[in-house]
This record gives sequence, C-alpha cells and structure tokens, in this order.
Amino acid sequence: MASAEDRPEVVRLLLEAKANKDLAEEGGMTPIWLAAGSGHLEIVRLLLEANADKNCVSSGGDTPLLVASESGSLEVVRLLLQSAVDKDRANKDGTTPLSIASQKGRFEVVRLLVEASADKDKADNHGATPMLQACANGRLEIVRLLLEARADKDAAQDDGLTPILKASHAGHLEVVLLLK
Repeated sequence: MASAEDRPEVVRLLLEAKANKDLAEEGGMTPIWLAAGSGHLEIVRLLLEANADKNCVSSGGDTPLLVASESGSLEVVRLLLQSAVDKDRANKDGTTPLSIASQKGRFEVVRLLVEASADKDKADNHGATPMLQACANGRLEIVRLLLEARADKDAAQDDGLTPILKASHAGHLEVVLLLK
C-alpha cells in the first residue's frame, strides 16, 4: 500500500481519483493506520485532510494513535492529537497510547500525551497503568514525568504488584528511589 511505503504522491493521486480512503487490509489496517504506524507524516496529513477515519481500529483494536505512540512517531502523534483523535482509546488488551509509550520509553510522546490530558491512570486488562509500565521497564524520566503529572504511583495491577515492586523485581534501583 502506498500509505505504508511513504509514497505521498501516489496517495494524493488515489485520493483525487476518489479511492476508498478507509479500505482496510486483512487485519483491519487502513491507510491512515499503516501510515501512522510507519511514521509517514505527510501521508497521515493527506488522509486527515480527506476525512479518513482517524479512530479506526485494527483487528487487535489498535488505533493510528496507539501505533504511532508505540513507534515513537512524535510528529504523527502531534498531528493526530491536533485532529481531536480519541487519545484514550484502548486496544483489546486495554493498552492505551500513553501506556504503550510509557512501556516503550517514548519520552517525548508520553510528554505530548500528558500535555493533551490523556488519562494517566487508565489501566489495561491486567490492571497495569502507564506508571506501572514505566516502572517495570526502568523508564526513569517517564516515571518522573508521570509523577509530576500526579499519576497514581501506588496503583497495583491485578496480581497485587505495585509500580515500586515491579521496579524492584526488575532491578531498577533509580526508579525505586524516585518512588520512595
């Protein structure tokens, strides 16, 4: 697909020819979803201007914002947020864009989502919050940012493990010290 291959000139021609901008591939991946996940800013911009479904979901429930957040595509995330996308929509596992960005260490994306008032305490299907994800993965600067945003540092996931316990079990001493 031209969206996944960063070919904005082809996408522009297809849109001018009235091609279906929301046609999904197997797995529910639409052109905007593919472009967002690949970090193709110009294609995402073209598709938004053509009123593509910015809140579409893949078969796993992932949105364009979630896949852009996961890959760390800061400018794509910014553009999607400016288009009033659903910033807290979770996938089938309950993972939100903020949670995946916290887990993957995408500091600038996390900052942008927090500034956009994404729900910093929304837990996934196992009770893991963005704070817990950041702590479990040793993302010190993200933990600091979430603390400054007043995220709940004590929220336990379903098995009872808290962010400080997850950080401790994973050997992330600096995170443990920050949470004390």
